[in-house]
Amino acid sequence: MDKISIIIVTLNVEKYLQACLDSIAKQKYSNIEVIVMDGLSSDKTLDIIKHNHHIISQWQSEKDKGIYDAMNKSLKLITGDWVYFLGADDTLRADFSIIATKLKSQNSIYYGSVLREGIKYYGYANNYKFAKNAICHQAIIYPSSVFKKYNFNERYKISADFVLNMWCWKDKNYRWLF
Repeated sequence: MDKISIIIVTLNVEKYLQACLDSIAKQKYSNIEVIVMDGLSSDKTLDIIKHNHHIISQWQSEKDKGIYDAMNKSLKLITGDWVYFLGADDTLRADFSIIATKLKSQNSIYYGSVLREGIKYYGYANNYKFAKNAICHQAIIYPSSVFKKYNFNERYKISADFVLNMWCWKDKNYRWLF
């Protein structure tokens, strides 16, 4: 059973983090490591992180230069075969465990749809759709090898994930599977 590294980047998310962590704890797929990279929260986020030491494999709290800097720092801590970025204000559905059992090819980047305010968002992407619209990072599970080759370009403050995905989309060593 391959290990999935779930990365959660946090900053003052006490309102959401416990529900996010609870959704991970409820997964039937058990080979999950949770990495939390906190940007020096000043609310009760760190208390929640410490309280959930049984779920969280590793965590750090330090100043960062933004979400993509925090994501890049987190990637240095992973030990999993697969990488999944989860927003602290998001929750995993039970279906995540079913999807986890279907991850087979280390040359594939798996993606799907997400529910946004109860509505299914995105779906299958052809070249045109992919170039026009970013896939939510919560809809993508990457083989960890992607991050041996690429990282988030922090020059892009709000679209570094889109840029990363464009590099991966054109990389002949990877295929995208819906």
